[in-house]
Amino acid sequence: MKAGDRIRCPHCGEDTVVKTKPKMEGWTRVGDVLTCALCGAELGVPEEGKSPASSRSAALAALLGEKPEQKLRLDPGSEHKRFCRNCRKRIEHPFVLRCGRDGREIDPGSCCEDFEPEKETP
Repeated sequence: MKAGDRIRCPHCGEDTVVKTKPKMEGWTRVGDVLTCALCGAELGVPEEGKSPASSRSAALAALLGEKPEQKLRLDPGSEHKRFCRNCRKRIEHPFVLRCGRDGREIDPGSCCEDFEPEKETP
């Protein structure tokens, strides 16, 4: 049995759809359980590696030509704080931000090749 299957619930006796619900112990997630969409009764545990989310992500990775096992990078990297709002050439005004290099209006979330970081204040 997997999420999305149509069954007759052994607890309420109604035709229903199986859904996946996270199983929690306090604030910690310990796994998933299959439940009845109508009465919420537990119907069992999903098969390992057969969840719809994992098969969808594997299919999407195959479609895009990516490796399914990619590590997420949590460090900010070299591009961290390279926005116009962090540039020392920025000219602040209550109504608009301007670039001190050419005087044009800037978006604080954009970046350019002439970025110069602000000096750190202790």
